[in-house]
Amino acid sequence: MNLLEFLGHFHPVLVHLPIGILCLFVIIGLLVPVQNAQKSIDILRIMLLVSAAAATLSAASGFLQGSSGEYDEQLLTRHQILGILVTIANWGCYIKLNRLLTLKLSYRRMVFSIVGVLLILTGHAGGSLTHGSDFLNPPPVADWFSVKFNCLQNHQYGFTG
Repeated sequence: MNLLEFLGHFHPVLVHLPIGILCLFVIIGLLVPVQNAQKSIDILRIMLLVSAAAATLSAASGFLQGSSGEYDEQLLTRHQILGILVTIANWGCYIKLNRLLTLKLSYRRMVFSIVGVLLILTGHAGGSLTHGSDFLNPPPVADWFSVKFNCLQNHQYGFTG
């Protein structure tokens, strides 16, 4: 393993900070009245700067990790493109925050919704890379209300089930 491959291993750690901050930003943007958001513009600006910087580092480390050749190329490409779009959207929201908060309500909601959808799609592609493409598939309807406690079935904790 060389230094670049090692740095790529930090992607899973770095990726969660911008996700959390951008999720909070989207919630604020969709639910908080614009007058209240404008009163907190300095905090929003710091949030977006930290998130954009972390997203940039995350994208760079993700590119390094993806170059290992261990991942499905099509899914990796989709995740990388979406991750770059999230990073660009993050920087765009940071740079244009004043303008964003003065947009007509429908346009403002559209921008925040686009950022939210990009986050979901990027996270889903990343989760599929890490955990497999069927990781977020729901169970069959017949199994929705069946409760299975594997730890109880193998007597790991001294219970019987």
